[in-house]
Amino acid sequence: EKINQVKYYEMVIYIITLVALVFIGYFIFKPANKKFELRAKEITEEKDYSNIVIESNTNAIISVGKDLKIITFNKAAETIFGYSKEEMIGKDSLLKIVPSMYHAAHKIGIANHFKTGVFKHNGANLELEAVRKNGELFPIKISFGENEQVETKEKIVIANIQDITVEKQKEKLLITNEKIYKDLFELNKLIILLVNPINGN
Repeated sequence: EKINQVKYYEMVIYIITLVALVFIGYFIFKPANKKFELRAKEITEEKDYSNIVIESNTNAIISVGKDLKIITFNKAAETIFGYSKEEMIGKDSLLKIVPSMYHAAHKIGIANHFKTGVFKHNGANLELEAVRKNGELFPIKISFGENEQVETKEKIVIANIQDITVEKQKEKLLITNEKIYKDLFELNKLIILLVNPINGN
């Protein structure tokens, strides 16, 4: 009888303990779980916002990981270079847009950065050449930055690329016009004077 009583009490204590643990777990883990859910939502919203900014940028935004596989290739990059995301993302395809004469220098530069963490031209806007899918060489302005992926914490290199073909054409036209004007002025056989109307000089 006493053994049965002890067993009964043990069972009651066991059930009470179990119920207590369930309540403790509920009141401890539910707020913690809510915090995790909120943080996950924040991260998702940050990522969505980041994607909107990247995709709406008029410059090409391209990022690569340590394995040199492309992680980001936005809409502007598709327009500028002529390749689709499917052709570029997840592959070691960066050399497709780098002229063959710069392949070696490009590989060395990227490898050195991942090794040292330092950019050779930190924050500078470099004027270089790139190549489109159709093989056309064109001028670009490029700057480099660094970040890390949210999920993997892996370091990534981000290139911000602007197609400056139109600017270069305008620059060339301006130089040509200046030369035409200079030639008209200097080679003219008539006497030409430029007078400042304010002071007569």
